[in-house]
Amino acid sequence: MNINVNGEDFEVTVSYNGNAKVSDSPEKAVGNGEKAPQTPVDGEVVVSPLEGKFYFTKDSGETPVKVGDKVKEGDILGYVEAMKTYNAIRFDKSGEIKQILKENGSDVEEDDELVVLG
Repeated sequence: MNINVNGEDFEVTVSYNGNAKVSDSPEKAVGNGEKAPQTPVDGEVVVSPLEGKFYFTKDSGETPVKVGDKVKEGDILGYVEAMKTYNAIRFDKSGEIKQILKENGSDVEEDDELVVLG
């Protein structure tokens, strides 16, 4: 089970009468509400061009990308909100999304890895 305390995530187990249930989740929690995959996927990594808050969509009319989606060069991956401005992040290559490395609403730094294309 993942518990968030003051913005920091902790992975914990809960036991009743000494019987602990261990999570079979393929991900483990890391700081700032982000999740880190245990096994990396090979492919082309798309990085954030600037620091800010990362969002897959900026309004409810858009459809967020997901693992398995085929994307083309120029398609929008998402947005980085910096100084109250939404900056579109576009794919610079075509491919298939193999892995998503950041969650919607995550804080990102310049050059943070966002997704992996295969």
